[in-house]
Amino acid sequence: MIPEVMVGALAAVAIWYYYRKLTFHSTMKLWQIGLLVAALIYVGFVMLDGAWTDLPKELMGVFIYSFFIVLSQKSSPYFLAFGWLLHVLWDLIIHPAGIYPYVPEWYPPVCLGFDVAIAAFLFTRILQQQTDPKSRALESK
Repeated sequence: MIPEVMVGALAAVAIWYYYRKLTFHSTMKLWQIGLLVAALIYVGFVMLDGAWTDLPKELMGVFIYSFFIVLSQKSSPYFLAFGWLLHVLWDLIIHPAGIYPYVPEWYPPVCLGFDVAIAAFLFTRILQQQTDPKSRALESK
């Protein structure tokens, strides 16, 4: 399990590194879309496997994470980071390895590493944006 978690974290680092120079607003948009995609992947697994009885549960995940996205837009960007952290629970509690045949066994631990790393990056970026007057001034231009 540890190698899979590390692969997920390294994938997050690579993606973050590639997009690190985006504005704060663009960063938030990118990771809002990413959180929605993370939830939709499970819907895709259900559809590919034909496990239709699990579709409502996976669509509930899409609803939950969409709610966090809306909260991050309307209230505080911290809701986006919390949404990514909450997705860890989706990976570990709702989809423990080997329980649901439609979810590849390697996917939840990879997603765990990815989700935790993205949440950490987001918390850092949000805090930086709030405390660095230079960042705020660049964003307003």
